[in-house]
Amino acid sequence: MISRELEQWIQSTWKENVELIHVEKLIGGISSSIFRIDIRNQAWDSAKSFVLRAVLPTDSLNEDNGILGKEAIVLKQLASLKDAALLKNFPRCIPRCIAYDATGEYAGVPALLMTYVNGKVSLPPEQSQHWLQELARAISPVHRASAHRAVVPWNYYRYAASHLERHPAFEWSKHPDRWAAIIDHVSQREPSYVPCLIHRDYHPTNVLWDESQQQVLGIVDWVNGCMGPAGVDVGHCRSNLVQLYGLQAANAFLEAYIEDHPEFSYDPYWDICSLLDMTYFGPVVVYEGWLMLGFQGLTAEGIEQRIEQYVEDLVQLMHTNRYSKN
Repeated sequence: MISRELEQWIQSTWKENVELIHVEKLIGGISSSIFRIDIRNQAWDSAKSFVLRAVLPTDSLNEDNGILGKEAIVLKQLASLKDAALLKNFPRCIPRCIAYDATGEYAGVPALLMTYVNGKVSLPPEQSQHWLQELARAISPVHRASAHRAVVPWNYYRYAASHLERHPAFEWSKHPDRWAAIIDHVSQREPSYVPCLIHRDYHPTNVLWDESQQQVLGIVDWVNGCMGPAGVDVGHCRSNLVQLYGLQAANAFLEAYIEDHPEFSYDPYWDICSLLDMTYFGPVVVYEGWLMLGFQGLTAEGIEQRIEQYVEDLVQLMHTNRYSKN
């Protein structure tokens, strides 16, 4: 399942002799390979579980040298926030970094070993208000705790920042004038914001729930973590929710986030940036990760229609921001 070199690197993390008693590849891992590793150590009362992220030669993250080193630092900084009680009353779990080899010098491939977070991804066929509220409340404490703090040295940047006149949406949209309007909007001056630590890929498949799907247990996959506007995490999640469930779900999530984070100042600019990023690299497709997790009923055509409705709503918000506190 994993190479002997990777296994030896994991074992070298502990001074005592440890034994890998179970290795299981986990569902997901679109850009890298994710494994559950059960380890037995004579110094422990029982075996413990860990997660190994490895960037194998066939994984897309293989092109991004050193990215697992970045995730390791993000995880360490999140642990520092929690240990310093800045994430007070934060019941969610975030993996803790155990060891990492950013370049693969010792493990053979870039690798990150971290603690195992209990829980499962929840993609209910029909979302509920409670589910959306939990999704919003899971990430907002991280934004609040890290505001005004230089937590990590990497800053947010837009993936779709140039050649927007050739954005793929112009090829399939029935309302190209609306896309032209939102592109013109983000081509103007960027709104001011308070930097905080953002996940940068916050959406339902990176959130783990309890068996009843009533409570979020943890947030995983911090490989893109950086300093930036909280609105980017909100906008990225909204773009995913639009595709999965429609505009109403995305708006309910935003309202729940605003309620949980009163200091947050909503600006549709970040929603637009997130949507343009997500749709910049090709035609609309059904995300493979959703299919792997058993979510059914989506088609590219249906997603296009939902995105069109979202763009219409964003154009309205550009002119009359109904979420503004002014």
